[in-house]
Amino acid sequence: MTLSFSDVAVATDWFELACLSRTASLLRRSEMARIVEEAEPNMDEEGIENAVNDISAEIRRRSERAGSLYPLTVDLYGVHRRSVATEVERLYLFLTLCSAVPHFRKNQVGFEPGRIFERIAAVALAQFTAGIAVVFADLPSKGVRSRIRELGRLLNVADHAERARRQRKDHGLDVASWRAFPDARAAHPVFLCQCALARKPMTLLRKAREVQPSVWGGLLDLREGSFTAALAVPHAMEPGYEYWDELRRNTDLILERIRLLSLLDGSSDWVEKLPPSGVVDAAVQDWIAAQAT
Repeated sequence: MTLSFSDVAVATDWFELACLSRTASLLRRSEMARIVEEAEPNMDEEGIENAVNDISAEIRRRSERAGSLYPLTVDLYGVHRRSVATEVERLYLFLTLCSAVPHFRKNQVGFEPGRIFERIAAVALAQFTAGIAVVFADLPSKGVRSRIRELGRLLNVADHAERARRQRKDHGLDVASWRAFPDARAAHPVFLCQCALARKPMTLLRKAREVQPSVWGGLLDLREGSFTAALAVPHAMEPGYEYWDELRRNTDLILERIRLLSLLDGSSDWVEKLPPSGVVDAAVQDWIAAQAT
């Protein structure tokens, strides 16, 4: 069993996967305490009780803030698996596996988790802006300069794509989102989002800085102040997340897992972006097998 209680969010992810991978709809508090005791044999009874309380509190927080797309609920008896659509469970499992299982983030034949996450994040951003969102890599052009030209066309502004460095595949941009007016003219905010599956804080801080409004102000004929930088991640960042302050000082908008779910709750467009159920099911079975070693 690979379970640590040094990070409440990480431990909660583990219990979420445990709940969603079992047939029983209830994980009792006594079972949670037993799991904690097995993972931390030197922990005393008070420590075990505190660990169970912390995890339960984090599940409650997520449930209250994520909306109807959160598949679990918690009460005095333990953690309950809610009766939700299979697509809802698959969405949550995909996001949690991206966060908790490093090898799940790697591309496989016919399965690119990074691209899937970008498309899901695009639906959330479209909800946030009440407009449209495009995945930069999905634009019908090849090469960073051609895609910048296409983005300029969609925004109805001139571009300076020749200034883009060919070595930069996207200049930090994964998803762009904006709400246009009927006149289709510029003079409205544009969100530029970097999507990151990595979990290490220093990597996230670097990713948060990859989208530079000052750079994009030179690539598209828009004033620098029109751009809002964003970072989307599949991780759940609890209120006590140690690096939140540093992260928010390096970008303008952070969309972590619970914020993403609260936005996706207002749309069904994300359903068609999900990975095949077989891929997620196989990853869950691999995770279960890994816990037995």
